[in-house]
Amino acid sequence: MKTWWNNKIICVDECLWKEIHFLWDEKVQTTGCCCGHNKLKPMINVIPEHHNKMVELGYESWVNKHGVICYKPMSIGNAR
Repeated sequence: MKTWWNNKIICVDECLWKEIHFLWDEKVQTTGCCCGHNKLKPMINVIPEHHNKMVELGYESWVNKHGVICYKPMSIGNAR
């Protein structure tokens, strides 16, 4: 997918591309995402300036072992 903020092409897990596209349409700048591949907890990361927007959109968050705020994808296990 091509980012809206710097036009770079990045890889996104197939199961998250629609949700990431939705966030980009909402002008939320993501910094990473992973579906977990049935081994890890799925997550989406965003720039600090967009944390409030994620909360406004209804996303649940947690802080990982590295101190990074992560958001639970809504599209995994739940239909968006």
